[in-house]
Amino acid sequence: MPPMIDICANCDAPINADKRVLYDDHAELHFCDGQCFREWAEDKGAEKVQAFYRRMNVREVIY
Repeated sequence: MPPMIDICANCDAPINADKRVLYDDHAELHFCDGQCFREWAEDKGAEKVQAFYRRMNVREVIY
C-alpha cells in the first residue's frame, strides 16, 4: 500500500501518495475530491473561504 501523506480535511479519509486529490496551498489542506472540498467550505470554512476570496479578488472602486 502506498504511504499515507495526510488526511482529508473534510472526511478524515487517508490521502495516499498514489491518489489524485485537491490541495489548498493557502491553508495547506488536502481534500479527497471536489465534493469533499465543497462540503468543507459549506460546513466548516464558508466564512474563511469567503474572506480569502474577497481579499484576493474584490476591491473597492469609485467610478
